[in-house]
Amino acid sequence: MATFERRLTATEAAVVAGVTLRDVNRLLDRDILPKALTTKGDGERRVAWLGCPLIRFYVLSAPDLTSATRRFVIRVAFDRLRRHVVIDRPIVESGELNVEHGAITVALRAYFDAAADQLEQLAEAEALVEQDSDVLGGVPVFRGTRIPVYDIAGALEEGESRKDLLHGYPRLTDRALDLALIYARAHPMRGRPPKLSERLQATPVSSAPGPRK
Repeated sequence: MATFERRLTATEAAVVAGVTLRDVNRLLDRDILPKALTTKGDGERRVAWLGCPLIRFYVLSAPDLTSATRRFVIRVAFDRLRRHVVIDRPIVESGELNVEHGAITVALRAYFDAAADQLEQLAEAEALVEQDSDVLGGVPVFRGTRIPVYDIAGALEEGESRKDLLHGYPRLTDRALDLALIYARAHPMRGRPPKLSERLQATPVSSAPGPRK
C-alpha cells in the first residue's frame, strides 16, 4: 500500500487525506500528529504518508469525538503501526486499527482505505504528467502530448464541459481529466492562473492533439 517513510507536502497531504489545506496546517500548528510523522525544513512542512489517514480521522470525526479522544486514538494507532515498514492491506484489515477508549471502539480502517486510494490516484496522476524544458517551456503536460495539465484542470474548475474538452483534445480520456484535477490540487500552480479565454488563446484546440516537437 505505502511505505512508512514517504513524505508529502502539506498540499499533497490535504489531497490524500481528503481535507482542506487549512485543516492540515491547523493540525501541524497544534502538533496533533506524532512528531515522527512530520518534518520541517527549507520553509516547507512535510507529512509522512501514515499521517494522512490520521489527519482524515481527526478532521472528519470531530462532530462525534472530543479532541482528547481523537488525540488518544492517534497516539495508540501510531504506536501500533510504527513497527511496520510497510502499511499494507493485511495490516489495514487487522484489529490493529481498532482502538478502544473507555466504552467506545474506534475503527480506523475506512480512513486508511480512503487515504490509500487517494495516494494511489495521486501517484497515477503524477505518472501521467511530464515536464520538459523543450516542451512549452517546461510547463506540466500530459505525457506524450503538448497539452498543459493546468489548462485542462482550470477549464474543468470553471465549468467547461467534459464532452467539449474530450472533443477538443481527442488524445485525452475521461480518466485523464480526473487525474488532471488531482494533480493540479496537489501541485497548485504558482502565481495568478490565466483566465479560460487566455488559456484557449495560448493553446488552440485545433493544434492541441498534434505531434510533439
